[in-house]
Amino acid sequence: MPPTRFSTFINHVLNAESAINADWKENRFLIKDNGQTKYIVLNKISPTDYAQILLCQNHPELVLVVNDRKMLRSGSQIIPERIIGIPALLNRLLDVFPENDRLKTLKNTGEYIFKKKHALGV
Repeated sequence: MPPTRFSTFINHVLNAESAINADWKENRFLIKDNGQTKYIVLNKISPTDYAQILLCQNHPELVLVVNDRKMLRSGSQIIPERIIGIPALLNRLLDVFPENDRLKTLKNTGEYIFKKKHALGV
């Protein structure tokens, strides 16, 4: 039976279920390149992580704060100006509010818990 135009169209729709092949777990993201829409394949991340990056890609008012290395690497290629690791966020907040004791405590606690195993590797 020859494919219909609708079935051909459905094969090109990207969502969390169709974009991540269960065997390869590849992640495809649509990008604009020289005026053309293309897709790129990035790191193997979970469907939930993929959906979060996709949500931020489609809603420019959102910023994604993560502590996952693969998600940070994938997101930095899709939404580079709107993804940040938790340690970097705390550092930026401390730059703005240097006397805030709650932020200082939160940063120290985070450094103790993660023991340099967070997304930025610092």
